[in-house]
Amino acid sequence: MMRTVDGMKFGIVTITNGPDNYGNILQNYALQRFISELGGDSETILNHSYIEFRKYRLYLLLKFFQSKPKTVKRIKFLKFCKRYISYGKTTVSSNKPISREFESKYDFVLVGSDQIWNPEFSFNHNWQFGFAQFVSREKRIAFSPSFGLNNISEPYYSRFSEYLNGFKALSARENWGSKIISDMTNRECLVLCDPCLLVSKANWHEICKPIQKLNHKKYAVKYVLGIEDKRVYKALGDI
Repeated sequence: MMRTVDGMKFGIVTITNGPDNYGNILQNYALQRFISELGGDSETILNHSYIEFRKYRLYLLLKFFQSKPKTVKRIKFLKFCKRYISYGKTTVSSNKPISREFESKYDFVLVGSDQIWNPEFSFNHNWQFGFAQFVSREKRIAFSPSFGLNNISEPYYSRFSEYLNGFKALSARENWGSKIISDMTNRECLVLCDPCLLVSKANWHEICKPIQKLNHKKYAVKYVLGIEDKRVYKALGDI
């Protein structure tokens, strides 16, 4: 039986770093949808800690005008975000301290999913935010976050170990992420699926538009993060 969270308010800490991070926005939507289905309410806390907000707006402007096709796609992307993602009114940035007002605003703060703890991403380096240090331990929950790496090197290891021990509940999106956390904390760390898999096929169909030009032909969508691998093409060829 699925537990309900009627009336509870959740803050979500995830990556909110630009106009074309499709996978991040899908998992963000899915987590908010899942919370809603359980009877709770949630909002995503905007984080531009990797760059001052004024510069961030300039960055967006430059991105928009790189090419017309990309500009059109980014406008559609932002429209999707505006329609389907509930954002909080406060924006966290590198030059703006995090207020303790969050302590009373949320019943719990969920950190994840996506590579919110990847130390190689400069926009993640506001660790006070990334590890939800702005609320008490009893409100911090790691909800299928990812490091995006097989191991964590110094100087991050000791710092991450301290921060992770400050969570009420721990989980990771991958098996090796779970092992990293368990090694750092000597605590059990559950492996949870990506939030996208918590939303039913029917729910996804509600927000999808059919592709008109396929004429009902069968197709598979390939979206590869990082360097493409020949095994991906082989797998597609075997379908």
